[in-house]
Amino acid sequence: MREIKFRAWVYNYEHELFNMKMYPVSMIDFGEKLICVRDIYTDMYDNIMQDRRLDEDGFANYVLQYHECFLLEYSGVKDLMDNEIFEHDIVSYTINGKTKNGTVDFNDGFFHIIPNSGLAIELDEDNVDAYQISIVGNYYENHDLL
Repeated sequence: MREIKFRAWVYNYEHELFNMKMYPVSMIDFGEKLICVRDIYTDMYDNIMQDRRLDEDGFANYVLQYHECFLLEYSGVKDLMDNEIFEHDIVSYTINGKTKNGTVDFNDGFFHIIPNSGLAIELDEDNVDAYQISIVGNYYENHDLL
């Protein structure tokens, strides 16, 4: 059974300082439609993020609403460098001797690599070695890699 975890791309927050960044998700409240993202605590956020909680490691958990970010699920698979692969990561892979880039997406109950052209490849542990899969970026910060 794969580990369930998420990260969030914050895109719609009212303050630019906290916007357009990727954060690990520490909690999701489906009833209240709230998401807590975790970041290193800095006092420069104090005046814009009143709803924060420090944990024992000195990290701050900031509360956001659903409409302020995209939730991206962990695929349960790690790349060749042992990095966790999430939805909307851009990965490099080799097929028929050619290296290509594609985006990780979740469709029909499975994670797939969706290339710009050609057939999708199922993302699983066996295919990481077979296709030499490694993360090169993500859709939000590195769209130019596609």
